Amino acid sequence: MMDLVRSTIGPIAFALAFSAAYCAGHKLVKAEVENGATASPAPGDTVSRTGKCAPDEKVKWLTENEAVTLGKESGKPIVIVFYNDHCRKCEVLEDKGFNRPETACYVNGRLAASRINGEKEAELKKKYRVNYYPTVWFLTPEAKEIDSFSGYVDPDKLFLILQFVGEKAYETKTFAEYEKEKKGPSP
Repeated sequence: MMDLVRSTIGPIAFALAFSAAYCAGHKLVKAEVENGATASPAPGDTVSRTGKCAPDEKVKWLTENEAVTLGKESGKPIVIVFYNDHCRKCEVLEDKGFNRPETACYVNGRLAASRINGEKEAELKKKYRVNYYPTVWFLTPEAKEIDSFSGYVDPDKLFLILQFVGEKAYETKTFAEYEKEKKGPSP
């Protein structure tokens, strides 16, 4: 299915080709964070590991091995974020994207997440063909590559991409189709 995305919008950055999208799921999780309410997960799933969205929730980063193991055991897709210590875009992606409580809550509940310093993990950098920072890889629960993007993505777009992967929508549709569904009909 990701071949359709790649052929439609290019091999690297399926997320970068689209405008910011209205995301009802994002608004729901954001409201849960603001109200401290119990999350409303899909059947058999939780939005966060604790079942609540904490206002100060952060992503629980794992090593690559831990994320792959969790993905295989839990059936959760895997997200791997490559950064380095001198990368301003990496800091902004983490601070404005992954560190938003609603995003962290979603990631903790639906994905197995790993954050890797590519300067210190040369073998993993080579394995995932990282040439630019940040680079974000998405893998199936079986650790098969779905797609990746490099560079900064605005927080709303990042959340939509994470939902696309977390809901496993990549199995049945392209990102463009998913985004269009989330936006609703054009006026």
